Amino acid sequence: MGGVGISLLLGAAAVDWFTGPQVAFSVFYLPAILLVAWTAGRWPGLAIALGSGCLWLFIELMTGASTSHPLIPYWNGAVRLTIFCLIAVLTAEVAERKRAERALQAQTQLLGSILNSMGDGVVVADLAGNLSLINPAAERLLRPAADNLDPAAWLQDQDTYHLDCLTDTPSHEHPLARARRGESVEGAEMVLRPPAFGEERWLSLSARPLRAAAGQLAGGVMVFADITARRRLERQIAEISEREQRRLGQDLHDGLCQHLVSAAFAARLLADRLRERHQPEADDAAELAELLDQAITQAREVARGLYGVQLEAGGLSSALEALASQVQSRHRIACRFLDHTPSPVTGFNGVTDLFRIAQEAVNNSVKHARARRITISLASDHRQLVLATADDGVGLPSRLDQSRGLGLHMMNYRARLIGAALNIQPGSEGGTVVTCTLKRSNLTSCGSHG
Repeated sequence: MGGVGISLLLGAAAVDWFTGPQVAFSVFYLPAILLVAWTAGRWPGLAIALGSGCLWLFIELMTGASTSHPLIPYWNGAVRLTIFCLIAVLTAEVAERKRAERALQAQTQLLGSILNSMGDGVVVADLAGNLSLINPAAERLLRPAADNLDPAAWLQDQDTYHLDCLTDTPSHEHPLARARRGESVEGAEMVLRPPAFGEERWLSLSARPLRAAAGQLAGGVMVFADITARRRLERQIAEISEREQRRLGQDLHDGLCQHLVSAAFAARLLADRLRERHQPEADDAAELAELLDQAITQAREVARGLYGVQLEAGGLSSALEALASQVQSRHRIACRFLDHTPSPVTGFNGVTDLFRIAQEAVNNSVKHARARRITISLASDHRQLVLATADDGVGLPSRLDQSRGLGLHMMNYRARLIGAALNIQPGSEGGTVVTCTLKRSNLTSCGSHG
């Protein structure tokens, strides 16, 4: 385009030369200026404008135009040069804005295409909490429950599990609200439950603050994915693991324990015979029978632990009472169970998870907190079921070792798996209190009423 612009400029100068000063020909320099400024930008346009002004002045002087003062041609040349430069600058600015608008429009279309094709949901909210963008995936995930409701307010009412804290209590403070305050949230989880949906739906959430070009906070953006299928698979894996543990417990109870019982009976019979014959080995045989009795007790305790709740006819309360008795007899520490439930808690899938949470909490109290007293309690009302363990141990350290941290996070994981809230905090008189709260609505969705 630079060559075309120069050709237009030279053509205009040639016509201006031959027409003489009597014909006003300044306007015919403009096509070259406009073309170069529009296509090549500001500085090439200014160069053509400068060339146009100089050529016009040269032709004006060479054609011998008559003026009342010898400086008038230079004044007229300066005026035309100024006009030509302004036209070049304005034309280049308009062209640059047009190109920027087209680029922005292309980027907007590309961004819209990406958002529309994403499998993850994307929601953008301004500082006031109004949703300014929601992509089709987000509408598919949220709209069935948010019809005829304010989506932002509806999201705020959902229980959200923030995985960046050890005490994983579900919060009504949605990640999008935190992002609008300038915080970043990674890997939070939210569960959407009936009746809004036909079945419970789990979402994995991440949120980031949204900032304007100048850096000031303008809102928040949240990206989430449906992890219901993964949760269902995790639930199935957990159930398979529990079945394998129960099978192993059954094998221990029906196989090894019975074999040890037979061996203990044979050892006692041998001891009796040796005593009848006044043999000194009779005491050794009796000691062997005693050792076998201890092995039987330990094997039955291991089998009972592997069986979990299913071994107990009374459901969770009976299993927790047996756990307290087992801890007291094995570790020689005071461990009691307080049952405040009006009826046995049994018959729903999460009962085993609750028992495992209590089991892990008690093991932590024994092995790590060096507790001398442990209390396990179970309470329920029409709204929720609350399982708690409290000890008088050394409490939670500021830094957890890897093995203990894994146990706490497994408790956390089991609680989230059944939609419960796990809270771990220091006791009012020392020690540690672990509280697991399960809503009745969540309990019902797991299977049946407790």
